[in-house]
Amino acid sequence: MTETESLAARSDAIRHAPGGRRAALLVVSCYLGAALIVTWRLWPDPASRTVAGNPTDADLFAWYLRYAAAAVQHGDLPALVTTAMNAPVGINMMWNTSLLLPAVLLAPVTLLLGPQVSLTVLTTAGFAGSAAALYYVLRRWQVSTAAAALAGAVYGFSPALVHSALAHYNLEFAVLPPLIIDAGLCLAVGRPRPEVATALRMRAVVWDGARLGLLAAAQLFISEEVALITAIAGLVLVAGLAAARPRSAVRRLGPAAAGLLIAAAVSIALAGPALWTQFGGPLVQHGPLFPLDYYVNDPASFVTPSSYLLFHTAGTAAAGRQVPGRRDRVPGVPGVAADHSRPARGRRVLAKAGRTGGDVDPRSARGPVIRRASAGRRHAPSGGQPAMALARGAPAVRVGVA
Repeated sequence: MTETESLAARSDAIRHAPGGRRAALLVVSCYLGAALIVTWRLWPDPASRTVAGNPTDADLFAWYLRYAAAAVQHGDLPALVTTAMNAPVGINMMWNTSLLLPAVLLAPVTLLLGPQVSLTVLTTAGFAGSAAALYYVLRRWQVSTAAAALAGAVYGFSPALVHSALAHYNLEFAVLPPLIIDAGLCLAVGRPRPEVATALRMRAVVWDGARLGLLAAAQLFISEEVALITAIAGLVLVAGLAAARPRSAVRRLGPAAAGLLIAAAVSIALAGPALWTQFGGPLVQHGPLFPLDYYVNDPASFVTPSSYLLFHTAGTAAAGRQVPGRRDRVPGVPGVAADHSRPARGRRVLAKAGRTGGDVDPRSARGPVIRRASAGRRHAPSGGQPAMALARGAPAVRVGVA
C-alpha cells in the first residue's frame, strides 16, 4: 500500500468510525457548556450587563453593532466612512475595530434585543466556535478525538481569548484562523484525503484556493490584526514543513501557486473595495497613535499570569500591572466579570470615546484602548480630535464597579 493510499484509508476510517459524529457532537456540546460557564455572569440579563474592567471599549463595540444594524434595517450595508462618529470629521471604519461582518450577521439580534445581547452572543460563540473550529481541523488531519478535543479546549479557552473577552470582541472571536490554516495547508501539502485523479486534484486546488480567499476576506471584516497574525503563523508552519520535506515542497509549488492566485483573486473581489477605502480613501491614518514604547510585549508577560487569569499569584498579578499599557484591574475569577449597570433604552446618547474614555484606535485593528500613563510620565493625544459617537436609540451604559 502506498503512502497516499494509507493516508486516504486512514482518513476514511476516521470519517466513518462508529460514534464519530456522536463524539463530535459531545465535544462541541462540552465547548458550548464551557462557554456558557465562562460568560454566566452576563446571561441572567444580557441586555443590561456588559463586561467589567473595560466599559469604554464595550460601549464602542455596542455602537458599531447598532450602526451596522441601522444600515441593515434600511436595506443597506454599513458605510465605510461615516460622520456619525467624531463629527464633523468622521471616521474610516476600516481603520477601526468595527466588526463589520459579525455586526451585519447579528443585525437581527441587535434590532430585536439590543447590541449588548449581540455582544454577549458573540462572546459565547467566540469561545465555543473557536474551540470547535480547531477540533474540526485537527480531526480532518487524522488527529485522535481525545487529542483534538483537548487542543480545541486549550485554544478556544486560552488566556489570550479569555483576556480578549474583556471587550476586545474582534480578537476574542477567533473561529476563522484554524479554518484559514487548514485551507492554506491543503494548498501547501495537499489534502489529508488525497484525490488520485488529475481532474479531481485540480478541482481540489480550485476549491481550496477559493475557500482560502473567502475565509481571508471574511477575517479582514472581523479583525485585520488576527488576519495578519494568522498569515504569519501559516507562513511559519509552511516554512517548517518545507524544510522538513523539501522534495515534497518542490512538487507542491505549482498547485500551491495556482491556489494562492485563486485565493488572492477571491479576496480582492470581496475585500478589495474596502481595502481601497482604507488605504486610498478619506481619513487615512498616518503614524502611530501612541509612543512606540508604550504598548509593548514584555517577554516575561508570556509566562507571568496576570490577575485576569484563574491560576495566578499575588506576585505575578503585581508583575502584570507593571507592564506598560496593560489594564489589570479585574479580580481573577474563572469567567468574565459583568457590569450590572442597567442601560436606559430609547434615548439619544452622546458617548465620549476620547481623552477620558477609549480612543478609537485605527492602527492595525487593535481596537479602542484606554490610555493609562505610567508613573511619572504623561502621554498626550497624538493628533486628531477625540472621537464623539452620536447614536440614535443606542443604550446608555453607566459604568459601575464589578
